[in-house]
Amino acid sequence: MSRKTNKEALKNVLQDLSKDKFSEFCHRLRDRRRKPRVSYSDVEDKNVLQITDLMVSFFTESKVLQVARDLLRQIKCNQEAETLSPKIKAPVDKGKPTVHKNRAAGGKGLKAKKKDPILSSRKIEFGKYKGETFKWLLENDLNYIGFIVANHQQQRKETVCRSGQMANKDSLTKYSKANPQAWEEVKFFQEMEKAKKRSLKPGQEGKALVGFGLYRSMKLEDLYESKNEKIISYVDFIRRTSNPGPNMEPAQRYILQRDKEQPAAPNRPNTSAVPKAAKRQLPTSASASKIGYTTSLLIKYSILNFA
Repeated sequence: MSRKTNKEALKNVLQDLSKDKFSEFCHRLRDRRRKPRVSYSDVEDKNVLQITDLMVSFFTESKVLQVARDLLRQIKCNQEAETLSPKIKAPVDKGKPTVHKNRAAGGKGLKAKKKDPILSSRKIEFGKYKGETFKWLLENDLNYIGFIVANHQQQRKETVCRSGQMANKDSLTKYSKANPQAWEEVKFFQEMEKAKKRSLKPGQEGKALVGFGLYRSMKLEDLYESKNEKIISYVDFIRRTSNPGPNMEPAQRYILQRDKEQPAAPNRPNTSAVPKAAKRQLPTSASASKIGYTTSLLIKYSILNFA
């Protein structure tokens, strides 16, 4: 059975809300007093997927469920709030029992009385989640695992340092490899870093990956130039977000820069100019002289008749 991330759990709960309750949820989200705060324009006319992406971008995947639970309780959706508890179950790492050589037993291996601590219960020894277990981290912030392990693997190519923190990250790497969903995050961050390096070259900014949300694996240039209606709507959502979170901000900056680079709309035709058809109807100098000569003859004829 596939495991759900916090983002997926939030999306499922919001999809189950009635239209009125979802509208009330967005209203409460907008009026939330604690930082980071979400503005009216951020939530106006947004659907479930867009609100889910917005909340993860603002509050991070590790904290978004807590925020959502508080908002759901405010709109009297207590049952829905209770369902937003971490649902990811990390595979139990049973580990291997330590085997000691016992000469008195003829050199045969004997199981130790105590087993080594299993990886899932090992604790983080660094960063903002220091003190939390590997299992807790898997359940609450896959993005953090991907980021840390991807960077650690790069560091391991450059150093053989045996410090306690590096050893702790080695263990987290081993734990991630045993969990397919965590390892997918690691590979995503590795690809994201490669794309980021390519985007640093002049004129190659669009080679960076979106990095968040439904289309996080797309290049920024592909996202911006897409003809797909859903993606066009998503780009407009990013464009109009007034206070983007740290994940969304680079994408918004790229989109707004591309907007500026778009060619200006062609000038409207000068309506004050005389149309060609009208120009053809204007009298030439020769025809004008003939008209003047005819008019003078008529005037003379009239004078003679009435003299």
